[in-house]
Amino acid sequence: MNPLVSIIMPTYQGTDNICAAIDAAVRQTYDNTEIIIVDDNGEGTECQIQTEKLLEKYIKENSITYIKHKNNINGSAARNTGMRASSGKYISFLDDDDILLPDKIEKQVKLFEELDDSYGLVYCSGYIVKSTGIGYKLDIVEEDILYNLLAGKLRFNSSMMMIRRSVFEATGGFDESYRRHQDWEFCCRILSEFKGKALPEYLVYKYVIDRNVPSNPTKAVELRTYFLEKNKKIIAGLGKKREKDVISFHYRDLALAYILKKDIPSAFVWLKKAGNPVAQFIRLLRYAVKRKTVHREKYALSLNDLSSGVESEK
Repeated sequence: MNPLVSIIMPTYQGTDNICAAIDAAVRQTYDNTEIIIVDDNGEGTECQIQTEKLLEKYIKENSITYIKHKNNINGSAARNTGMRASSGKYISFLDDDDILLPDKIEKQVKLFEELDDSYGLVYCSGYIVKSTGIGYKLDIVEEDILYNLLAGKLRFNSSMMMIRRSVFEATGGFDESYRRHQDWEFCCRILSEFKGKALPEYLVYKYVIDRNVPSNPTKAVELRTYFLEKNKKIIAGLGKKREKDVISFHYRDLALAYILKKDIPSAFVWLKKAGNPVAQFIRLLRYAVKRKTVHREKYALSLNDLSSGVESEK
């Protein structure tokens, strides 16, 4: 029998899209999964009651296990709750506004079964799409995974990854002190202890809704500096040159947050911290041009179509 895979989905204010995400998880070609939904809205809140009502059919059909947090904590805590309640040899994550392609679980399990226990994480490519379904392909790389992840040269989110259960047991799961960047931190912590392996196929639709993205650059600074401080030891372990590259990327990214708010003096401060401010600004311009010119097309259904139960052609 195929090893059990636990699909862990935290949800918070996700009633618009959660059923589409669950339907895609239920329809996986892999035949031995458990789906655990952890409701982090807070028991008795309007959104929790609405979420539970939406999930009634799945609960009655035993398609999912539904767990309620008494109070809203955060996504990290919800994922940890799900992992503690799970039984799978492998653990896959799913955000409540993302869609797994039908063979995502099957292909990642097959890859894991070919690897030895030194590999703790596998991840795939995906489509990054707006609510309209228009987006671009997110290609992943495999060389120097930890460095590239910390330096912003590699991006993948929790829905694109799968871990061994032993990784959860060794690391203790997500750091619940994080309010943002928890996926990033967890992956970096895993990759500081285990190997990672890339599956280049596009197996996830990542819908960009930005429910929790801070609009205030000052808040972005607070969250990012917390991330850097907590990961100081891992970053320093990359060596002096790479450590400098990583810090420069994060400071440059904070400068961009201020530029987008037209606060040029504050942006200059962070560009200066990143290194030569002129050189750093040129790098930002190149990044902006690259982002602007990336090929975009219709890769997925709109969120309105998904919530209406329209079947995808892909």
